[in-house]
Amino acid sequence: MNLLGKGIVAILILAGLGVAAADASWLADRDSGARVAARITACDERGPSRIHSTRCAGTWVVGGDLPGGDGHVVVGTVQGADADDVGKTIAVTADGDRAVSRSAVLPIGLIVTGLGGAGAGLALAVTARRRARSSPRARRPARPA
Repeated sequence: MNLLGKGIVAILILAGLGVAAADASWLADRDSGARVAARITACDERGPSRIHSTRCAGTWVVGGDLPGGDGHVVVGTVQGADADDVGKTIAVTADGDRAVSRSAVLPIGLIVTGLGGAGAGLALAVTARRRARSSPRARRPARPA
């Protein structure tokens, strides 16, 4: 495999592992903080239609009940929500002014995709190495002395 091929395989493996690690971190964030219900108030979608990012805002109550309790309303960003959630109340884990959706569909899907990309890169590397070992150039006869 030439240098360009090795570089492409390395990028594929590293990108796949990076995506999987980032989303494993998202799953860990899902479990750190207070479990509350957030009402999604607005979402802002940016970028082209196929590749876009969505940033949603919401409100939730932490610290107890509002009437007669120690609770207070927090306004912040909600990761994992999308435009379809505007006006709905979803389960989140909140930490300060940031909340993460309790839904595990997206992070698990991205972890599988990332590991699949890394696996594809690894399979390409193994295949290329096997081909290089079995090529006629690899089996050159010894030169007579």
